[in-house]
Amino acid sequence: MAQESGKKGIYKMTPEEAAAAANEFKQLPHLAADFFPFTPAGFGTVTGLTFFCTACEGPMPPEYVRLRHNQFPDNVNEIRAIGVCKDCRCLTRFMFRFREDGHMESLVGHQWRRFKLNEKPSGWKRVLRWLLPFGAAP
Repeated sequence: MAQESGKKGIYKMTPEEAAAAANEFKQLPHLAADFFPFTPAGFGTVTGLTFFCTACEGPMPPEYVRLRHNQFPDNVNEIRAIGVCKDCRCLTRFMFRFREDGHMESLVGHQWRRFKLNEKPSGWKRVLRWLLPFGAAP
């Protein structure tokens, strides 16, 4: 089970989870640098995502993030990704869902956060950094 770090809502992986994530990372089919832009059904074009390390909070270049894209019924597009921080070498998992109604959901810690893009999400500055490529403004 993941362990809570000193920061609220941020969990670091156990050694077993990190080993599983490293194996999964090798099997993910796309580099984030090569995947974007993509256009989910009923959604605008997503030109990219900005990924941040949960350990050191540093940015992860898209060349260090691998992902899998799935499309589900009702035009739900999901991106599952794992990134390797080039500074501290920690692994971080990411999950995003893009819905036909223009909402994006992101798994933060163990909770889903829902955002209407191009609206100001108050109180979630860390997640806001992930949304800036989509045109959300503080």
